[in-house]
Amino acid sequence: MSSTLTTLSPELQYLILNHLDSEDLFNLLFVCKSIYQIAHGELGSTLGCVGRWASVQGDSGKCRCKDKNSYKRLWQINEISQESIPFDLKWEYIKTIGVCSQSLQEKADCELIANLIDTGRLRPRSCVLKFNRRSESMNIDDELWKTLREYFDSKGSNQLSLLISIRDYNISSALHFIDGHCDKVTNLNITLSFGRGSEMFNNNPETLISHLTNILLTTPNLKHLELSFTDPDKEYRNWPIQSLSKPLSKLQAAFDSLKRLHSLRINGIFVHPSFFLKVPKSVRKLELRCMTTPLWWLSFATYPFHNVEDLVLYNKPGEFRWRDKQSERIHGLDLDDSDCKFLLESVSISTLKRFSGRAPLCGPIDILDCVLANNKGLKGKHKFIKDCGNELNGRTDVQCAKEFFKQCLKSLEKRVNEVYGQHYFYEDFLYELD
Repeated sequence: MSSTLTTLSPELQYLILNHLDSEDLFNLLFVCKSIYQIAHGELGSTLGCVGRWASVQGDSGKCRCKDKNSYKRLWQINEISQESIPFDLKWEYIKTIGVCSQSLQEKADCELIANLIDTGRLRPRSCVLKFNRRSESMNIDDELWKTLREYFDSKGSNQLSLLISIRDYNISSALHFIDGHCDKVTNLNITLSFGRGSEMFNNNPETLISHLTNILLTTPNLKHLELSFTDPDKEYRNWPIQSLSKPLSKLQAAFDSLKRLHSLRINGIFVHPSFFLKVPKSVRKLELRCMTTPLWWLSFATYPFHNVEDLVLYNKPGEFRWRDKQSERIHGLDLDDSDCKFLLESVSISTLKRFSGRAPLCGPIDILDCVLANNKGLKGKHKFIKDCGNELNGRTDVQCAKEFFKQCLKSLEKRVNEVYGQHYFYEDFLYELD
């Protein structure tokens, strides 16, 4: 590939390189010195220092801290920049760094990042922070954390964006660390636990709702939000939703205040299976993977979702103990406990351009027909699986599974190529740049 590129004009080279994945760009730089001057800025701006565990281009900004290549590359760049003056300018283009509380086991990694920021060589525009260490309390007074706080202090909300991922047992530490900088948080990913496994909420839903409400009220510039809920204690949440109407009202108001929220994803049991969240009008992409009740679906049918263009539904039916049979009858639903299927007949949402997901085993059996009938922007196209045996836009579930595994294979091949490039070409790279 590199030999073909070098025969093209610089303009064409840049256009081609601009469409390559950052992993491929990084590997290409290691084996082809002639493209360096052309791809210099593009390589730096797309590489970042976050590795695979911190995706800042996805809607949720999720972090996965198991990939150590981010720090390995940081050391490589640091070593190369000391040997090559042109390459030292690369720091100017690195706009994203990632710090994971669990992965910072090596003191040398912390000292390197802190030194690069202190000396002004590393000036990120985005910081991905994952607070996920459970085995020991976080020491946010360590050198790296202090350096990051000072750097945050020097930047305004239009100069820096923070992408935060938090487990519930680290909410207090995380909020203390970003105190005074919540206006810079644009991506937020929170995992909350219920039941005996939760150290933070102690089986108290009102405490959870209060914490979540306060977090949303202090992050007015959120663009992407993901909330995941786990329920290790099956005996938990056997309470009527009406008993928490006031806290839930405050939670809804907190969501209403998020005027810049673009995408929202909710996983698991969102406080209570019957609690229906009225999505803020700014949301364009909505993904719901929640447990629900028939009353939730009735609220879903009547809410317009205003400007939502991309909807993903993978809802699961909640257990019988969460249902309110009396309220269901008032709304005209007299359902069989063993086979809870019913008709919605219509939905209010009408702004969709993309629709995907899977119909629940128990719930409305006409959800797909209702959505297609009221959303002309879909033009009859969708990626929603109505039944397990039905075809999906001409493809069966088996075909969809094959396509998924093909994508997994491509990712594996790219990873193998990356490792090959690092091991076989890195040794000669210092000499190639001179």
